[in-house]
Parts: sequence; structure tokens; C-alpha cells
Amino acid sequence: MKNIKIISDGTAEGTHVFDSDGKKIDGIITSISWGIDADGRIGEATITFSQPVVELEGEISDG
Repeated sequence: MKNIKIISDGTAEGTHVFDSDGKKIDGIITSISWGIDADGRIGEATITFSQPVVELEGEISDG
């Protein structure tokens, strides 16, 4: 699990996402949602990127 920091003034233009080292996470962020579970102990953030650049590795079957 990796920590992030979200800083926002309440607007899309004033919202910025940083990694645990303080480096800004760039990309076309189309939405951010966050919440805290019913017990109030665990927070969760979901960040959606449009047109993400990815590199994937995996195995495929022969048939």
C-alpha cells in the first residue's frame, strides 16, 4: 500500500495529489472520491485517471 496526500481548496483546479515523498502525481485526473468507513477508523480514496500510460506484464494461455 502506498500513501498519498490530497490537498484541495474545493475546486478541480485547486486540487492536487502527491505521493508519500511529496512529488506531485501528474496525469489527467477525472475524479477523486474519498470516505471513511462506518467505524471511523479507515479512510479510502479512489482516484480516476483518463488516458493513463501503463506498462503491463503477464502470462497468456496457448489456447
